[in-house]
Amino acid sequence: MKKLSIFFIILAIGFCAGTVYFCVKSTTLNNENEILKQQVSSLEEKIDELENGEERLVAFIDTAYSEKNYEEAKKQIANLKARHPESKKIPDYDKLLTKIESIEKELELQRQKEEAEKERLANLNNTGMWCIRHYVDSFGDPTTDKYISLSSRLKGNFSNSAVTDDELGVQFLIDNKNEIAIQLFEYDGNHSVTGEYSFPVDTYLSYRCADGKEGKLIEGKNTSDRFVFGKNASLTIHNALMTGEKVKFQMTTYRYGTYREGSYNFEVDGKYYDNAYRILTTGK
Repeated sequence: MKKLSIFFIILAIGFCAGTVYFCVKSTTLNNENEILKQQVSSLEEKIDELENGEERLVAFIDTAYSEKNYEEAKKQIANLKARHPESKKIPDYDKLLTKIESIEKELELQRQKEEAEKERLANLNNTGMWCIRHYVDSFGDPTTDKYISLSSRLKGNFSNSAVTDDELGVQFLIDNKNEIAIQLFEYDGNHSVTGEYSFPVDTYLSYRCADGKEGKLIEGKNTSDRFVFGKNASLTIHNALMTGEKVKFQMTTYRYGTYREGSYNFEVDGKYYDNAYRILTTGK
């Protein structure tokens, strides 16, 4: 019995010793783990400093700008401001950002011009809504005299003492840049507005280009079935169409010099007009 008691005492002492050892070991491991965490955090801070230190970011910015990598330069300037708001280089880089913005705008304009030139070259024979036609003789046969017209009538609207904003058909007849005529078809019917040699219908034309450029009091005269514009007036209309943009026109007509007869409004797309005019004048 005495031997059994001694055995249990020894067993208990061993158990307690083991528990103490385990607790000490566990504490040691926890301490080592904390130390490792601190070391990792310290290393991460050092790595971050190496990657995003002020001097390194300044070098990145200067290199990116010198290599015309403006997106990277802007990115690193933002990085510098976020990580080093006290940096004395920030005012200089604010000025640099303004310069970069100006450069990027110029580059975008240049890109647009290049794209427009590529489109122009790819569409040299495209005349869009414009077409080349031949005048006909008294027998209805085509002559060698050519002109530019619209492939189909434009749609617009007109108003006079009897109607408001009713349908209008419009056709252009362009012999050259100095000889332009316009036909107006009220109600988009088969017969255009007419005048007579003894009693012509006068018109004053105004226009507005897409870029805001305007022209007013451009005079034309109708002694048959079309409004004919003189050399200077025709050249003004031609130049508006040569912009290649949409052009709004407004024509006011007068009979007997002072009697206001009607107001006519329509919009013309000048896209590819330059191609049509080149083909008209050069044949290719």
